[in-house]
Amino acid sequence: MIDQDRLLAALGRLIGWLETWRTPEGAYHGFVVHRYEQKRMFRIHDTPWTQAAMIRGYFNLASRSAGDAAAPWRDAMLLAADLQAARLDPGTADYRYAGHENDRFRSLVHCALANCALMTVLPLVDDERRRRYLDVVRANTDRYILGRLWVEEEGAFRFSDVDYYSPGEDRFVVNFNTMAAENLLRLADATGESRYRDYGVRVGEWLIARWQDHCRQEQKGPAAEAAGADDAGLAAPPGGLAYQYSRTRREPDDCVAIYTGLALRGVRALYDATARGEFGEMLRGAA
Repeated sequence: MIDQDRLLAALGRLIGWLETWRTPEGAYHGFVVHRYEQKRMFRIHDTPWTQAAMIRGYFNLASRSAGDAAAPWRDAMLLAADLQAARLDPGTADYRYAGHENDRFRSLVHCALANCALMTVLPLVDDERRRRYLDVVRANTDRYILGRLWVEEEGAFRFSDVDYYSPGEDRFVVNFNTMAAENLLRLADATGESRYRDYGVRVGEWLIARWQDHCRQEQKGPAAEAAGADDAGLAAPPGGLAYQYSRTRREPDDCVAIYTGLALRGVRALYDATARGEFGEMLRGAA
């Protein structure tokens, strides 16, 4: 049995520490150490990767607290969400600071995380904020995610409008696309516009095809290994979700645990929206 008093004490200490990173405007800074950009081991600006987690975390606390106890959590949630909404550039529909390790990027996953966080809090906001948050999400989704990242012949979204790590070929990152699917499915529910659901389901079809290819390669693995084939091993383990694909590389890439965990959110959203058994199998295998 979990000791509730110990849990609450730990939560209080954690919140206190997190709040030391907050600016008066509601932006959460922090340490960022990336495998390619280790220079950033100091206080930096907010990014949707962290800001969205703070918004969702405070929403969870506010929605699970009774009466007056919910007010401080809701206030913190609104401060963080207002800041994230204000990060949208109305001229371009890009979010500022949406590259995490590199501000030249406006990556798909950072946009989707920001959008999903703003839609998560809609049950606890007033009508004016609801309209404003949805306007922000719709602008980013329509003009950037769908307008500049969708690749029709792939049936999926590319990494960013400019990819400095792969300038000659589009990359299609799995957890980016699953988060985009959650973004689209949430927006369809919030607006009643079926076109968002249609795109989300198409991403799901792409994901199923990639996962089924992975499963077939898993099945070939033992025989290929016994025959001494050079390509017998898979970078992604059985049940794992690969990191990325491109037009010239269709075999599974590395499986990264934190990204598989993030991908499960979008796979669950796809399962809830479609009830397709493939998504259930994918959830069980990856989990």
